[in-house]
Amino acid sequence: MEAERVISDRQRELEQTKASNAALIAQAEAKRQESMAVQRVAELEATLIAQTKAEAEKVKIEVQARAEAEAIRIRTVAEATAESIRQVNAAIREGARAICATGK
Repeated sequence: MEAERVISDRQRELEQTKASNAALIAQAEAKRQESMAVQRVAELEATLIAQTKAEAEKVKIEVQARAEAEAIRIRTVAEATAESIRQVNAAIREGARAICATGK
């Protein structure tokens, strides 16, 4: 009888140990999944930050390109206007010379 009681006690202890180990394993798994979730959030945040930086750089490049194109357009118009003014001035000089030459 004593041996059966000892065996029964040992089996109960074994079952309690198994249950305790199962609880510890479940806790460890929960912590593992929680840390994986934290890692995934960090990865997503890093991706979003990288995408945001890339988009900002793209906008910056687009703005610079538009500004440079506008500057080129303004310079081109200014150069054409200056050339037109030079041509008008030359024509006026030639006209004045012609008038002076015929008036003498």
